[in-house]
Amino acid sequence: MEILSKELGAVSQFRMESEKMLRLAGDMPGKGLLELTESFLEAISSFGLTEINSRMVERRAAIEIQQDFVKTVSKKINYNNEKGLRNLSYAYRGLKIFREDLINIRKEVGDKFEVDISKDLKVLHDELRAGLVDLDIKASDVVKIDKVITECFENVGSNGADGLVDYIELKLNDLEKIRKSPNRGAVENIPVWKVAAIAVAVGFWIWGLFKCHWWNSSCSTKESLAYSTIFWIACLVYRFC
Repeated sequence: MEILSKELGAVSQFRMESEKMLRLAGDMPGKGLLELTESFLEAISSFGLTEINSRMVERRAAIEIQQDFVKTVSKKINYNNEKGLRNLSYAYRGLKIFREDLINIRKEVGDKFEVDISKDLKVLHDELRAGLVDLDIKASDVVKIDKVITECFENVGSNGADGLVDYIELKLNDLEKIRKSPNRGAVENIPVWKVAAIAVAVGFWIWGLFKCHWWNSSCSTKESLAYSTIFWIACLVYRFC
Protein backbone atom coordinates (compact mmCIF):
# COMPACT_ATOMS: atom_id res chain seq x y z
CA MET A 1 0.00 0.00 0.00
CA GLU A 2 2.85 2.38 0.81
CA ILE A 3 4.43 1.77 -2.62
CA LEU A 4 1.10 2.28 -4.36
CA SER A 5 0.55 5.51 -2.45
CA LYS A 6 3.89 6.89 -3.63
CA GLU A 7 3.04 6.16 -7.26
CA LEU A 8 -0.47 7.56 -7.10
CA GLY A 9 0.61 10.51 -4.97
CA ALA A 10 3.26 11.53 -7.47
CA VAL A 11 0.87 11.40 -10.42
CA SER A 12 -1.90 13.14 -8.47
CA GLN A 13 0.36 16.04 -7.48
CA PHE A 14 1.74 16.37 -10.98
CA ARG A 15 -1.71 16.47 -12.55
CA MET A 16 -2.86 19.02 -10.01
CA GLU A 17 0.04 21.31 -10.92
CA SER A 18 -0.85 20.79 -14.60
CA GLU A 19 -4.46 21.95 -14.29
CA LYS A 20 -3.68 25.54 -15.22
CA MET A 21 -1.84 24.39 -18.31
CA LEU A 22 -4.93 22.43 -19.34
CA ARG A 23 -7.22 25.40 -18.68
CA LEU A 24 -4.99 27.62 -20.79
CA ALA A 25 -5.08 25.10 -23.64
CA GLY A 26 -8.85 24.76 -23.36
CA ASP A 27 -9.30 28.53 -23.70
CA MET A 28 -7.74 28.55 -27.17
CA PRO A 29 -10.05 28.19 -30.21
CA GLY A 30 -10.10 24.76 -31.80
CA LYS A 31 -9.24 21.48 -30.15
CA GLY A 32 -5.63 21.01 -31.24
CA LEU A 33 -3.78 22.66 -28.36
CA LEU A 34 -5.96 20.92 -25.75
CA GLU A 35 -5.42 17.50 -27.34
CA LEU A 36 -1.70 18.20 -27.59
CA THR A 37 -1.49 19.29 -23.95
CA GLU A 38 -3.58 16.42 -22.59
CA SER A 39 -1.54 13.84 -24.49
CA PHE A 40 1.75 15.40 -23.44
CA LEU A 41 0.76 15.40 -19.76
CA GLU A 42 -0.42 11.78 -19.97
CA ALA A 43 2.93 10.87 -21.50
CA ILE A 44 4.87 12.61 -18.73
CA SER A 45 2.76 10.88 -16.07
CA SER A 46 3.59 7.52 -17.62
CA PHE A 47 7.28 8.33 -17.93
CA GLY A 48 7.34 9.45 -14.31
CA LEU A 49 5.76 6.18 -13.16
CA THR A 50 8.29 4.31 -15.27
CA GLU A 51 11.18 5.87 -13.38
CA ILE A 52 9.60 5.46 -9.94
CA ASN A 53 9.19 1.74 -10.71
CA SER A 54 12.71 1.56 -12.11
CA ARG A 55 14.28 2.94 -8.92
CA MET A 56 12.26 0.42 -6.86
CA VAL A 57 13.66 -2.42 -8.96
CA GLU A 58 17.22 -1.11 -8.99
CA ARG A 59 17.41 -0.87 -5.19
CA ARG A 60 16.18 -4.43 -4.71
CA ALA A 61 18.30 -5.85 -7.51
CA ALA A 62 21.41 -4.17 -6.11
CA ILE A 63 21.27 -6.23 -2.92
CA GLU A 64 19.53 -9.21 -4.53
CA ILE A 65 16.34 -9.37 -2.53
CA GLN A 66 12.61 -9.63 -3.30
CA GLN A 67 13.20 -11.11 -6.74
CA ASP A 68 9.49 -11.81 -7.32
CA PHE A 69 8.83 -8.12 -6.76
CA VAL A 70 11.62 -7.23 -9.22
CA LYS A 71 10.11 -9.44 -11.92
CA THR A 72 6.60 -8.07 -11.43
CA VAL A 73 7.54 -4.39 -11.35
CA SER A 74 9.99 -4.76 -14.25
CA LYS A 75 6.99 -5.51 -16.45
CA LYS A 76 5.37 -2.27 -15.30
CA ILE A 77 8.47 -0.34 -16.32
CA ASN A 78 8.20 -1.41 -19.95
CA TYR A 79 4.42 -1.05 -19.96
CA ASN A 80 4.40 2.52 -18.64
CA ASN A 81 7.19 3.70 -20.91
CA GLU A 82 5.41 2.30 -23.97
CA LYS A 83 2.19 3.91 -22.79
CA GLY A 84 3.99 7.23 -22.56
CA LEU A 85 5.34 6.85 -26.10
CA ARG A 86 1.83 6.10 -27.38
CA ASN A 87 0.59 9.29 -25.78
CA LEU A 88 3.38 11.22 -27.49
CA SER A 89 2.04 9.93 -30.81
CA TYR A 90 -1.35 11.40 -29.87
CA ALA A 91 0.42 14.66 -28.99
CA TYR A 92 1.78 14.84 -32.54
CA ARG A 93 -1.77 14.47 -33.83
CA GLY A 94 -2.87 17.33 -31.58
CA LEU A 95 0.03 19.43 -32.82
CA LYS A 96 -1.03 18.87 -36.42
CA ILE A 97 -4.58 19.99 -35.58
CA PHE A 98 -3.26 23.02 -33.73
CA ARG A 99 -1.30 24.10 -36.79
CA GLU A 100 -4.62 24.12 -38.64
CA ASP A 101 -6.30 25.97 -35.75
CA LEU A 102 -3.66 28.70 -36.01
CA ILE A 103 -4.76 29.43 -39.57
CA ASN A 104 -8.24 30.25 -38.26
CA ILE A 105 -6.82 32.18 -35.30
CA ARG A 106 -4.76 34.29 -37.67
CA LYS A 107 -7.91 35.17 -39.60
CA GLU A 108 -9.84 35.95 -36.44
CA VAL A 109 -7.33 38.24 -34.76
CA GLY A 110 -5.93 39.82 -37.93
CA ASP A 111 -2.94 42.09 -37.37
CA LYS A 112 -2.82 41.13 -33.69
CA PHE A 113 -1.43 37.74 -34.73
CA GLU A 114 1.95 39.35 -35.44
CA VAL A 115 1.91 41.37 -32.20
CA ASP A 116 5.25 42.14 -30.58
CA ILE A 117 5.32 40.40 -27.19
CA SER A 118 9.03 40.96 -26.59
CA LYS A 119 8.48 43.02 -23.40
CA ASP A 120 6.22 40.39 -21.85
CA LEU A 121 8.63 37.65 -22.93
CA LYS A 122 11.50 39.39 -21.14
CA VAL A 123 9.47 39.85 -17.95
CA LEU A 124 8.36 36.20 -17.95
CA HIS A 125 11.86 34.96 -18.73
CA ASP A 126 13.38 37.04 -15.93
CA GLU A 127 10.74 35.84 -13.45
CA LEU A 128 11.31 32.21 -14.44
CA ARG A 129 15.05 32.51 -13.96
CA ALA A 130 14.53 34.13 -10.56
CA GLY A 131 12.24 31.29 -9.50
CA LEU A 132 14.52 28.64 -10.93
CA VAL A 133 17.43 29.47 -8.62
CA ASP A 134 15.20 28.89 -5.60
CA LEU A 135 14.59 25.25 -6.54
CA ASP A 136 16.50 22.86 -4.29
CA ILE A 137 18.63 21.36 -7.06
CA LYS A 138 22.32 21.42 -7.98
CA ALA A 139 23.74 24.46 -9.74
CA SER A 140 24.65 22.28 -12.72
CA ASP A 141 20.99 21.26 -13.03
CA VAL A 142 19.89 24.90 -12.87
CA VAL A 143 22.23 25.59 -15.79
CA LYS A 144 20.68 22.77 -17.85
CA ILE A 145 17.12 23.95 -17.25
CA ASP A 146 18.05 27.60 -17.78
CA LYS A 147 19.61 26.69 -21.11
CA VAL A 148 16.45 25.10 -22.53
CA ILE A 149 14.25 27.87 -21.14
CA THR A 150 16.44 30.53 -22.75
CA GLU A 151 16.46 28.60 -26.02
CA CYS A 152 12.67 28.61 -26.07
CA PHE A 153 12.37 32.33 -25.36
CA GLU A 154 14.95 33.20 -28.00
CA ASN A 155 13.08 31.08 -30.55
CA VAL A 156 9.75 32.76 -29.83
CA GLY A 157 11.35 36.20 -29.86
CA SER A 158 12.73 35.53 -33.34
CA ASN A 159 9.93 33.50 -34.93
CA GLY A 160 6.71 34.35 -33.12
CA ALA A 161 3.69 32.07 -32.71
CA ASP A 162 4.39 29.96 -35.79
CA GLY A 163 7.95 29.42 -34.62
CA LEU A 164 6.70 28.32 -31.21
CA VAL A 165 4.75 25.46 -32.82
CA ASP A 166 7.88 24.36 -34.68
CA TYR A 167 9.87 24.56 -31.44
CA ILE A 168 7.37 22.41 -29.54
CA GLU A 169 7.47 19.80 -32.30
CA LEU A 170 11.28 19.78 -32.22
CA LYS A 171 11.33 19.21 -28.46
CA LEU A 172 8.65 16.53 -28.65
CA ASN A 173 10.95 14.78 -31.13
CA ASP A 174 13.82 15.07 -28.65
CA LEU A 175 11.69 13.66 -25.83
CA GLU A 176 10.50 10.74 -27.95
CA LYS A 177 14.05 9.90 -29.04
CA ILE A 178 15.31 10.04 -25.46
CA ARG A 179 12.53 7.81 -24.10
CA LYS A 180 13.21 5.25 -26.85
CA SER A 181 16.89 5.01 -25.91
CA PRO A 182 18.08 2.03 -23.79
CA ASN A 183 18.45 4.11 -20.61
CA ARG A 184 15.34 6.26 -21.34
CA GLY A 185 17.40 9.39 -20.61
CA ALA A 186 17.18 8.66 -16.88
CA VAL A 187 20.82 8.34 -15.82
CA GLU A 188 21.90 11.86 -14.86
CA ASN A 189 21.25 13.78 -11.65
CA ILE A 190 18.44 15.64 -13.42
CA PRO A 191 17.54 13.19 -16.18
CA VAL A 192 17.65 14.53 -19.72
CA TRP A 193 14.08 13.35 -20.31
CA LYS A 194 12.93 15.85 -17.70
CA VAL A 195 14.92 18.63 -19.35
CA ALA A 196 13.27 17.80 -22.68
CA ALA A 197 9.83 17.76 -21.03
CA ILE A 198 10.50 21.16 -19.44
CA ALA A 199 11.44 22.56 -22.85
CA VAL A 200 8.08 21.45 -24.29
CA ALA A 201 6.11 22.70 -21.27
CA VAL A 202 7.66 26.18 -21.31
CA GLY A 203 6.49 26.45 -24.90
CA PHE A 204 2.95 25.66 -23.74
CA TRP A 205 3.03 28.28 -20.98
CA ILE A 206 4.15 31.00 -23.40
CA TRP A 207 0.88 30.60 -25.27
CA GLY A 208 -0.61 32.48 -22.34
CA LEU A 209 1.15 35.63 -23.53
CA PHE A 210 -0.15 35.28 -27.08
CA LYS A 211 -3.65 34.56 -25.77
CA CYS A 212 -3.69 37.75 -23.71
CA HIS A 213 -2.56 39.91 -26.61
CA TRP A 214 -4.79 38.26 -29.20
CA TRP A 215 -8.07 38.44 -27.27
CA ASN A 216 -7.76 40.53 -24.13
CA SER A 217 -5.06 43.12 -23.59
CA SER A 218 -5.95 43.36 -19.88
CA CYS A 219 -5.78 39.60 -19.37
CA SER A 220 -4.28 38.72 -15.99
CA THR A 221 -3.14 35.24 -17.04
CA LYS A 222 0.36 36.45 -17.80
CA GLU A 223 0.80 37.69 -14.23
CA SER A 224 0.79 34.15 -12.85
CA LEU A 225 2.56 32.32 -15.67
CA ALA A 226 5.98 32.36 -14.00
CA TYR A 227 4.66 30.94 -10.70
CA SER A 228 2.64 28.26 -12.49
CA THR A 229 5.62 27.25 -14.61
CA ILE A 230 8.02 27.05 -11.68
CA PHE A 231 5.55 25.02 -9.61
CA TRP A 232 5.12 22.63 -12.56
CA ILE A 233 8.88 22.26 -13.00
CA ALA A 234 9.35 21.69 -9.26
CA CYS A 235 6.69 18.98 -9.26
CA LEU A 236 8.26 17.23 -12.24
CA VAL A 237 11.72 17.35 -10.66
CA TYR A 238 10.77 16.39 -7.10
CA ARG A 239 7.86 13.99 -7.52
CA PHE A 240 9.23 11.78 -10.28
CA CYS A 241 12.60 10.02 -10.02
